[in-house]
Amino acid sequence: MKISSDQLVAFSVVAELGSVSRAAERLNLSQPTVSSQLRALQEQFGEPLYRRRAHGVELTPAGEGLLPHAHAVAHALRQVGDHIAGVQERPERILRLGVSYSLGRRSYGLVTGGAAQRLQLQLLAGDSTTLAGLVMTGDLDAALVLGPIGMPPGKVDLHQTGEDELVAALPAGHPLADLRYAPLQALREETFLWAGRTSSVRRQSDRLLQEAGLTPHSLELGSLIAVREALLDGHGVALLPREFVQRERDLGLLTTLGLEAPLVGISQLLVTPPAATQGAEHRALSAFLREAGRTRG
Repeated sequence: MKISSDQLVAFSVVAELGSVSRAAERLNLSQPTVSSQLRALQEQFGEPLYRRRAHGVELTPAGEGLLPHAHAVAHALRQVGDHIAGVQERPERILRLGVSYSLGRRSYGLVTGGAAQRLQLQLLAGDSTTLAGLVMTGDLDAALVLGPIGMPPGKVDLHQTGEDELVAALPAGHPLADLRYAPLQALREETFLWAGRTSSVRRQSDRLLQEAGLTPHSLELGSLIAVREALLDGHGVALLPREFVQRERDLGLLTTLGLEAPLVGISQLLVTPPAATQGAEHRALSAFLREAGRTRG
């Protein structure tokens, strides 16, 4: 038995409209072509599937039994067509994505995941404030950063994709390593290591220390990556996002302490151009990044 999808689609539309002529119009075929498809289908089936009446076409019991299968084939073909059209409409140009230093370990997954969605991503690492500014000026198509960031209202759109918390990161073997939580006062004699002043992590850490009344000795190392490397070499302490040092903690290379302080949460944000100015490529990138954030969460 050789039944074609065209025959089943024609049968499905005729049954829906109750008319061969109207089905031919919808399918953009001639009426003889549709009639020929129905006739071939009936020959394969071995019994009548419909009867012609004065008011149109009426299905036989055999036709009623076949109809759900014909509808399923027609629906599946429409889905395939929609999928192909969607793939063809997706952007082919390289999309520029900024990724905060603190989220840098996501880079490989973002590039490979984007490729699976036919999104060619070119990544730029940097601090959150700088990356958000590059989205505002159009030099980046989107950025994944840590908040808060100070941007003029209406210049960019911010979408929260997750949340982290600041922890105290200490070299392995530090005297406080056995604690799970500690107040900031417990670190008052330590040398704090900082990223640059444009870092959102640096700004939030400064606020926490100010509220705790601490002005510790500190060293500015320029980036979160440099801070992490110094900690691994056994120097100082730092306030860092938990995700940023989770691997080192799991491997026993660093110790982390939860902070007994208010407002230690830190938002993970997707920064995009304003919705009104976004093209198809921005919308595709934004949808991918939001889904990646939900999947990770």
